[in-house]
Amino acid sequence: MRHTPLYAKNHATSDLAMNKVVIDSSIALKWFFPEPDSVRARSLLRDYQLGRLLILSPDLIVSELTNAVWWRQMNRKLAAWDGRAVLETFHALRMTLVPSIELMDQAYWLATMTQQSVYDSLYVALARREKCHFLTADEQFAHAVRKVIPEVMDLSVWMKSADTRKR
Repeated sequence: MRHTPLYAKNHATSDLAMNKVVIDSSIALKWFFPEPDSVRARSLLRDYQLGRLLILSPDLIVSELTNAVWWRQMNRKLAAWDGRAVLETFHALRMTLVPSIELMDQAYWLATMTQQSVYDSLYVALARREKCHFLTADEQFAHAVRKVIPEVMDLSVWMKSADTRKR
């Protein structure tokens, strides 16, 4: 399989689709739990629900979100029935989930090049394939790769650029 260069001189973030995004579980969790930037994440969800934005993710997000909900329950931060309600609500959103196997080769290559996990690289691989941004609240990951992978964007930066586009 041929891989696109990690960073191409002519590749600008302005070339990326603004009507679709890839998100990870760090964003999805903010839809259900009060965390920093939850309001921004819920605004993103509202745009999806109104049909103004397509949200995609590798199917890995289901496992990540389920594990995070389970962890909250095991640490007595969430009742079991509330956890189940979160998961049912997430599934009811019917986001576009892409099988991870379709992204694995590119994700492995990206992980090797950036020295980041294959898990995180699955999201980047999908964003590259779809020519859109990957939004994350994982600031450590975003900071580590944003100079060489322009598709990765922090949620707060995305929302500020969205506000500018609406004007």
